[in-house]
Amino acid sequence: YTVNADDAARCSVGTGANLGTVTFAHAGTCRITAHRTSAPGYAEVTSAAVTLTVDPAAVNVVPDNKSIAVGDALPTFTFPTSSLFGETQPTCEVFDSLDTTFSHALLSAALTLPSAGTNATYVIRCSGGSVDNDHVIGTLGTGTLTVTPIPVTLTLATLDSTYDFTATPPTLVATAARTSDASVTLDAGTHKYFSRTTSVCTVTESTGAVHFVTNGTCTVYATIAADGNAAAAT
Repeated sequence: YTVNADDAARCSVGTGANLGTVTFAHAGTCRITAHRTSAPGYAEVTSAAVTLTVDPAAVNVVPDNKSIAVGDALPTFTFPTSSLFGETQPTCEVFDSLDTTFSHALLSAALTLPSAGTNATYVIRCSGGSVDNDHVIGTLGTGTLTVTPIPVTLTLATLDSTYDFTATPPTLVATAARTSDASVTLDAGTHKYFSRTTSVCTVTESTGAVHFVTNGTCTVYATIAADGNAAAAT
């Protein structure tokens, strides 16, 4: 005997060792019948149809967590199930704990992190989008957008490589800039200056003035503390 489906594009029935196993390619209804050909002493017969229904699978809209630094553009929001939405993806917005929607301008310009060097978190909520006939939109979940302090690169102004011991020592000047774009300088925290080789030179912490102690190699550096929306750097 054979077992047949009335809609081969929607479902199929196995043969041989898998005879009777029904596989659905798409959601919907499929009618299954069994048929036996005639044989000596037996008439040809077809069974009554059995109707099987597979409902569309639920696609949960739960955005992936994202992270940006203050001033970065809002990220592209993604989902573990993004491929099921095709060209019509859900639309996502960022909210604070009071359900106030934030625009990019608020996140980049007006945002003040809770305290120096700490992160701020916001809620990503998404809605809309469309899926194919084999799926329905299920749970509308939330993700977290973490806004981190601006990564800072601190650079000392170029100095002469060699100084005569009797020459006027230099004064260190450090410039803080956004790590991702050195052209964006930052008026961030207080600069401090130090010597790694105090037996050769010392540095006035607050002004960056260098003082020679003896001949040798003088190694200096600067630091900046976390301040407002900028991270600490050395």
